[in-house]
Amino acid sequence: MIISVSNIGQYYAYYGFYGFQLEIGESSTSYEEYIAPFVDTSNPEFSGSGAYITSYNTTETIQEIIEQHITVYDEADGDISNSISIISDTYTGNENIIGDYLVQLSASDTSGNTAFFNLNILVKDEIPPVIKGPDTVEYSISEEKSILEIINETFLIADEYGNTTINIIQDNYTLNKTTIGIYNVEFEALDEFSNATNKIFDISLIDNEAPVVVSDLNVYSYLSSPLHIQDVLKTLEFSDNYTDMTGVEIRVISDGFTGNEDNPGTYTINFEVYDESGNTVNDDLIVYVIDNVVPQIGGP
Repeated sequence: MIISVSNIGQYYAYYGFYGFQLEIGESSTSYEEYIAPFVDTSNPEFSGSGAYITSYNTTETIQEIIEQHITVYDEADGDISNSISIISDTYTGNENIIGDYLVQLSASDTSGNTAFFNLNILVKDEIPPVIKGPDTVEYSISEEKSILEIINETFLIADEYGNTTINIIQDNYTLNKTTIGIYNVEFEALDEFSNATNKIFDISLIDNEAPVVVSDLNVYSYLSSPLHIQDVLKTLEFSDNYTDMTGVEIRVISDGFTGNEDNPGTYTINFEVYDESGNTVNDDLIVYVIDNVVPQIGGP
């Protein structure tokens, strides 16, 4: 070959001076052909996403993330992923803390060419809240609780990382909370990072309160105008939290008054009254038979 100023350095670097031979003229003798050595000047290339998302409760190490998601390829050396070095790491130590962390990486091939890579790791809360509670709850019609009161006192709502907000999705209860029945409700528990859990349940409204006697349970019957049992029962008045008790049927359980209407003394009538839901009041009505008739004196 012809050695010139432009390639003598390359020849020297590869062969050394001991293999150097000068010839005169433009024709070379039959020696081994000079092959210029390959010089690698290309940087390796990283592959893989520059953004990685993980959950705060998984606790993935930076080495696990790199090994499973980042590779480096070099034209001369091939896969050199095992040469990845961590330059800076704001993620380690914050694996369980929500945030965005930068990790700077580098990798060098055997020729000393170096590539750099920025890996952004986003630690997120992707776990929805947990709702624990029954599928049906029962309340008295007289309580008239709000839908949020019922949810708060019935269900345990927990989120591992932050606070939750309750949103009502469907509410068949509120407009009917004064009417006995079963009403379907759906709500969601939403955490600060928009993770949501839904719960569907039924509210059963019942009347479990017995009627109340609001009239006097002491009745006075005078011999001058004696009362009978129907007269006495008509004096009873009742109130109920749900049922209209006007004209309600009174059931006599025991009657010590009938047959003694004209006999001065104290007599007990035990009675029961039911409302529409079958709630019962049982009580005693006391009848006082009083002799108010003035004696008459007769003679010839």
